[in-house]
Amino acid sequence: MDLKEHPIIDSQRRGFLRESALGLLGVAAIASVRPDVAIARPAPSVAADALDESERATLGRLAEVLLPGSQAAGVVDFVATQLLLPLERQTLMIKYLGVTPPFVTFYKTGLRALDELSQRRVNVVFLRAREADATELVRQLVSAAPATWSGPPAGLFHFVVRNDALDVVYGTKDGFLELSTPYMAHIEPPSAWPR
Repeated sequence: MDLKEHPIIDSQRRGFLRESALGLLGVAAIASVRPDVAIARPAPSVAADALDESERATLGRLAEVLLPGSQAAGVVDFVATQLLLPLERQTLMIKYLGVTPPFVTFYKTGLRALDELSQRRVNVVFLRAREADATELVRQLVSAAPATWSGPPAGLFHFVVRNDALDVVYGTKDGFLELSTPYMAHIEPPSAWPR
């Protein structure tokens, strides 16, 4: 069969590819959700145990630079709560990337390295950096590992936090609606990500 005659490839190839990519993003987000793990906004006192106040603020700013709206969607509480769960119940993407647990060490050293990089480059911690400086610092994490980076691999740190932000913003029914994609979970999660 000539592929040019196939209706999906012929008349709707670009739409099909776009929808396939969005579908894969959705599958990745849904696949990490286990039905036995309730994903609700935790009480701040519970979530604060995994990361201190400064780390929480820095994580929120980083996630917001990576994906606007993720901080309001609850990415900090989501990550902090997940870090407190037993490993077998955690749904963070980092669990599937070959990083040695405990994952809280990965986040803490990455956030500390980001602050150190920011202080060296723009003379303030990442949380206090101007918007343009914060965006440029984040770009540096993926373009090439900064020479003075002292945390986990910079690209991996960027990928993990970006994925956390994506999970919280787009791994919900509402997030799928924003992508104009049908929400078709294989196993319906018991509750939504924090909003």
